[in-house]
Amino acid sequence: MYQKLFFQTIRLYYQEKEIKDDGPFLKVYFLHVLAFTMQLICLRYTLYSIFSEIPIYKIKVSQLEVIAIVTLALIIGYLLFLKNKKYLKIYAKYKTNPFYSTNLSKALIIGYFILSVLSPFIFTVVYNLIHYGKIAV
Repeated sequence: MYQKLFFQTIRLYYQEKEIKDDGPFLKVYFLHVLAFTMQLICLRYTLYSIFSEIPIYKIKVSQLEVIAIVTLALIIGYLLFLKNKKYLKIYAKYKTNPFYSTNLSKALIIGYFILSVLSPFIFTVVYNLIHYGKIAV
């Protein structure tokens, strides 16, 4: 699934142009690292709120935790997309698929990034509404 998202991000970001060097892939890699980071922060909030009695709006994220989460996201992104120039294999595998030229696929990738970045905030609001009946961010 992440390979398809990675490929569609490349297609959307570079608008069907032929890519000949490694630079574009690194830019797309860092976009995905940002998405992974936000998803991991959301996962951290979820697990912490499940195993503790502290309301989620009172949970603080330390600098060390942020560094660990970003490092983990960089490693995940590296293993999924960069190791052994896997991005070239992904690009070659999906570039002939007509689905990735449709507006639906473009809307899905944009929605994925928006939800990834906003997921910790959305989760906090929904969690607080369910458990405390109020919005406190």
